[in-house]
Amino acid sequence: MGKRTAKVAPEIIEQNSAVKENVEKHNADSGEHLDEGFENDTRMQEEVLRNEATGFNARLLYLSQFADSVIKNLFIHLGDAIQKHTWWFIVVPLALGIACSTGLSRVEIQWNAEALYTPKDAPSFNDRNSADEVFSVATRIATIYSVGNPEGTNMLTAASLTAWYDVWSNITTFKFRYNGTIQSLDNICIAARDGRCQFTTIFAFWNYNRSVIASLSDSELNQTIVDAEYKAVELSGTTTTFDSIARLDANGNTISMRMQFFLAEELESIDGEGDNDPEIVEWERELTSMLQSTDWGPITVVSLTQWTVDLDDIHLLAFGYILLIFYATFVLSRNSSVHSHGSLALVSFISSGTATAACFGLGIYLGLEFSTIIETLAFLLLGLGMDDTFVLVSAFQHPDFVDLSTKERVQSALARAGAAITVTSCTDLAAFLAGAYTNIPVVQAFCLNAVIGVTFDFLLQITVFVAAMLLSAQRESKGLADWLCCMRIRRPEARCMGAGTLNCVAEPPLTNFIRRWYVPNLLKPIGKAVAAAITDPYLEDAFYIRDAYWDSSQIPVSFYTFDGPYASEAVQEDLAALSVALDDNEYLEPDSCLNWWSSFIAFAKVNASTDVIRTTTGVEIVAPDAFNNTFQRFLLDEYSFPFQSYLILKPRNTPSATRIPCLMKLNDTSAQYRIDQMIALRRVVQLVASLDAVVYAQPFPFIDGLKVIQEEIY
Repeated sequence: MGKRTAKVAPEIIEQNSAVKENVEKHNADSGEHLDEGFENDTRMQEEVLRNEATGFNARLLYLSQFADSVIKNLFIHLGDAIQKHTWWFIVVPLALGIACSTGLSRVEIQWNAEALYTPKDAPSFNDRNSADEVFSVATRIATIYSVGNPEGTNMLTAASLTAWYDVWSNITTFKFRYNGTIQSLDNICIAARDGRCQFTTIFAFWNYNRSVIASLSDSELNQTIVDAEYKAVELSGTTTTFDSIARLDANGNTISMRMQFFLAEELESIDGEGDNDPEIVEWERELTSMLQSTDWGPITVVSLTQWTVDLDDIHLLAFGYILLIFYATFVLSRNSSVHSHGSLALVSFISSGTATAACFGLGIYLGLEFSTIIETLAFLLLGLGMDDTFVLVSAFQHPDFVDLSTKERVQSALARAGAAITVTSCTDLAAFLAGAYTNIPVVQAFCLNAVIGVTFDFLLQITVFVAAMLLSAQRESKGLADWLCCMRIRRPEARCMGAGTLNCVAEPPLTNFIRRWYVPNLLKPIGKAVAAAITDPYLEDAFYIRDAYWDSSQIPVSFYTFDGPYASEAVQEDLAALSVALDDNEYLEPDSCLNWWSSFIAFAKVNASTDVIRTTTGVEIVAPDAFNNTFQRFLLDEYSFPFQSYLILKPRNTPSATRIPCLMKLNDTSAQYRIDQMIALRRVVQLVASLDAVVYAQPFPFIDGLKVIQEEIY
């Protein structure tokens, strides 16, 4: 082993020496020499190789050392070229970035969350389309939340309920202007067969009679709900459960309520906005404004619509950009107006901004999907660009380099920092390229855009920013001020803040600011006021109420059966098996299913017992030859009233399609639980082998996306 070590190490050292000689020769040709820091680094690396290089490790060290030397050599050549053609390295890369950014003129934002987060071949899309052909399936829901004022007070009182009723009344009657015409909720809602909008509120327990609500005492209001067994029929014919519209505290008091409006989304391709429903967007905007500007007395009311969620996602991004610019300016500044390089922060921001615009524009030219998620890439690219800036300027201001000539200083900084920013950029590219193989559309588009952005970011940093850093070094050598580069400072060593002479390694202004001013004042009243000023209190309240009271609320799910011979023994047996499976399902809330079949059999047993027979499998069904007549009598009886909107009938009042709505449990909010829940419910509909049947809930497309992510990771 010792002989092998003695044989390999000299070869590595010889190779390293050859690389060093080539670099020194290049500098000798240009009349310059490498900085002492680079020579010291090389000698240290040689010493490490002599002491540690053995066998396979020696080969790895050789490759690492060789790659590092090549990268340093390339950056030294780059520094030489930038010194000779400084403005070319500013103008040409910026022009290329601006040319690519022209693709932004063709931008169309994709707003459809399902198109972004769900694979295109997800089974939930087919299931929803099948259900939507017969029943109107809500793809957009506007939710209004309320709590007592003050929070925690009982809302099941005449005063609170009438105020809450006024909220509902205003929402259902207020008008808004769209395309020059007056519109209302009736124009955008999902309507029942009688044309009424579908919504869920607590007022179904009193048949939407405000006078009745106002005349009842607190105990009478509560007794009405108890007598109805916590279920009520809406104006549209659908059934509402108390648990889906109210939340109780430990003492049984109603402390929060919600109402939901089901909207018929009709997506349009809108220039600059992609696919969206502009009519619903306008309604949501006007709704939020109306609720926010009205005093609702004993209750606090907030809305949570897709428009408010989109607004919350992006309204602080601009503030983040400004903070990052100020932060970078502080980091790059020093106490001397001459030796400070704070203006380079602006150059870095321009470089990163150009890289971001070029990334978006080129991505659009290449056909990549653009969305608000892709917009957040701007912040990531700005951070990566600023990180490269800090590394370059840190090397540029290294104490060993500050006394070198401008050219030597830039070359030495590039040789020292070039390998670091190259390696980090390459690892970022590798990570995003790997992520581009996902089947989740938005993740794929994000990763491909990130690959383009990181490439532009890196190229603009090592060209435009390094050229600006060279100009800043020339300014510094001439005694000109940072930011005011035409102003010559008579005393270059004078400090901008405080007395004394310049100390390049002294505490920078940012560290001084954070230690002496920021932390001590952050928790004082004025600091809290500033922090509160940068948030939207209305959105904060909306998300707080949702998370505090409704985050664990049950999710509606429906089981659909379609056209077939419902009178046949096989279909009835399958419907009976489906009913049993729903009653005993661990993923559904107990007694939450509004099952028309169970009610139909109960009606037949009470009103036409001779028509009910028991099959060889022990299942009770209606005799096939008596099914149609029994079903028609069922439709006229109160047994069927809660299910009228869940039955689609043929001309002779026999079933054509049916729907059984239920509530899913949310005992666990983990992704794995929701995936298992969706899979289990899909297995239930397989029991109806004699009919086409599907199960669908609004979160299913997104859970399909979670399932794909889980499969790709594991």
